[in-house]
Amino acid sequence: MPLKVPDLGELTILASWIAGLTPALVLRLYKNNYTPIDSTLASDMTEADFSGYSQVGITMGSPTEVANKAKSVATAAAVFTHNGGGTANTIYGYYVYDTILGACLWAERFGSSQLMTNNGDEISVTAVLTADSEF
Repeated sequence: MPLKVPDLGELTILASWIAGLTPALVLRLYKNNYTPIDSTLASDMTEADFSGYSQVGITMGSPTEVANKAKSVATAAAVFTHNGGGTANTIYGYYVYDTILGACLWAERFGSSQLMTNNGDEISVTAVLTADSEF
């Protein structure tokens, strides 16, 4: 599924950019069967809780131009690993959350759900944000 920047995410990104704020970003997995839309809020997604799970802090790299679009890629992949405990989840996607401003900036549903049930099961996500003109 394509990445979705919800309306509140757009406003938060623009407001923080204009104010010169440095965001504190975390990447979270979600476990409810949900497809992000324009009105998506962080509360629409149920954060994962499989054994060994914790959100991962991310830093976005400097924007570069790719095919006449501004593109920023996380400096490192966020890796989530099941530690073998008794709690399993089916993971449907991820979202990037700004912990300072308290908003979901963008979210993406995976092409297919991922099972996190056994010791060593792993999901790796590299956050990418591309900006393009609307005209």
